Amino acid sequence: MSITDARLLAYPVRSLKGVFAWVTCPAVMERFARDAGMAKFDGELFPVTKVEKPLTAVVPAGCTYWVQGADNKKALLLEEFKLDVVAEVPPLWAEAVAKVLLPETTAYADTVARFAKQLVVVHDDDFTHFVKYATEVTARIGLDYETKTVKGGALFYQEFLPTESLFYAVVIANAARTRQATRDAAALMKSLGEMLAKVPVLQIGGDETTGKGFCSVRLTTGGKS
Repeated sequence: MSITDARLLAYPVRSLKGVFAWVTCPAVMERFARDAGMAKFDGELFPVTKVEKPLTAVVPAGCTYWVQGADNKKALLLEEFKLDVVAEVPPLWAEAVAKVLLPETTAYADTVARFAKQLVVVHDDDFTHFVKYATEVTARIGLDYETKTVKGGALFYQEFLPTESLFYAVVIANAARTRQATRDAAALMKSLGEMLAKVPVLQIGGDETTGKGFCSVRLTTGGKS
């Protein structure tokens, strides 16, 4: 069984209206479409939206997070940037992504519906900036375990992804290759699915004591091969 690295698909960025918007970009959409095809999903489900100029954005039809600018044009205010809305498109891409990636539990029903209205496509350069700088930076200190006091020179900083970041990875299963193994690719994928169904939330990394690294996980099968 092979699993690709986790790949960022949608990044939450603070918005003047609606608290935050998920942002993605054409380069990310293109890579996701290729990976979806490799996983045997219908490529027509994930068409790529083009954004030609920096500081512009394509929003889903029905999006309510834009503001009216002085020039009477629609705009998004994400972090400290004003992005002109250049197009409104049906939220088909966002709906398809939500159907494939987001958990199907009742607790996520409102998130799935909101995702289709809050997914904004920005220029590749703007996406790069948000991913680099729209992060949570926390100052931490090290403790002496004997005295429970601060260690000298133990001030450090950690950078965290914002809550609601959406990642995906491609899982490819092949029949086991050892002589003793008898399970084929379908059996291995079924075993993984059963495990994740029992433990739908995973903790990744070494920061569980600070409440970091907890991820909702869902396995979706695109094809049998």
